[in-house]
Amino acid sequence: MYSLRQLVSGSSGVVELSQVEYTKISKAIESLRELYYIEEKLDLVTENYCEFESELLDISSKRMIFSNLEYDLAQDTRVLINRRVMNLLSSFRMYLDQASGHLNRVFGKQSDIVEHFKAHQSQLYDESLGYRLFCEIRNYVQHRGYAVNHISFMANVVERDSDSRIMHTMIPSILLSELRADKKFKASILEDLEPLGEKIDVRPLLRDYMTNVLDLNQGLRNETLEQVESWDSEVRGAIERYTTESGEDAISVALCEENSNGRIVTSKKLFVEFIERRIALVKKNAPVFSLRERFVSNELLG
Repeated sequence: MYSLRQLVSGSSGVVELSQVEYTKISKAIESLRELYYIEEKLDLVTENYCEFESELLDISSKRMIFSNLEYDLAQDTRVLINRRVMNLLSSFRMYLDQASGHLNRVFGKQSDIVEHFKAHQSQLYDESLGYRLFCEIRNYVQHRGYAVNHISFMANVVERDSDSRIMHTMIPSILLSELRADKKFKASILEDLEPLGEKIDVRPLLRDYMTNVLDLNQGLRNETLEQVESWDSEVRGAIERYTTESGEDAISVALCEENSNGRIVTSKKLFVEFIERRIALVKKNAPVFSLRERFVSNELLG
């Protein structure tokens, strides 16, 4: 027997289901859970990127206010920035690996959606130097060296119509010589980096990387949108059906399978909060046209 019921004491409501109805609702629950985990792992990536950008601003602010320029502090800063970059790259690698697993479980390994997800990754790799570079840098930092080899503290005079001001920035850089020294680093990427000089500012390339990370996930959202909306409707409809037919409020509704003795052998909770949570993450981590063309400033304009 298949049913909707509440797993709380004092509830007697039971809505019987056919096997077909049970299978459809069960598929919706499992699929939405897998796709929610993809969004949650993307959020780890974007939060790590936000921490990287925030760290740069925090360091620049401290350099503007304080006078401590000791060698140890500079090296601590370099290590800190490397930690932020490594967190970002590792979390995206986790996203890629685990998103593939989630998609395989929902759609199957040979499905068009899985193949398109792989093809999109290859397209971004071919088209974006930032994406290509940091995919390779992730392997480099995992096994051989740091992503950021050099940091520069800048204090530049900026002329305005009525006065001049000093702009403080911190620039994390890759030293091309360090990558060349690694015989395992991909030669084609080294060639792509040559026009950028020996000391390469990490920031614009990392912003390109993140723009493409968000674009990759948005492509997945677009391709699964119709199925996701159908599954959302299936779960919401099941909860509404329970409240309508049982006359009870939906406190802890579950999709249940019982054996011939009336014992519940499988139960899956039905609730809308995890659907709303996924929708909130989608809104939070919306794609950005180009992070390279954006920046944050605390400059006084008046």
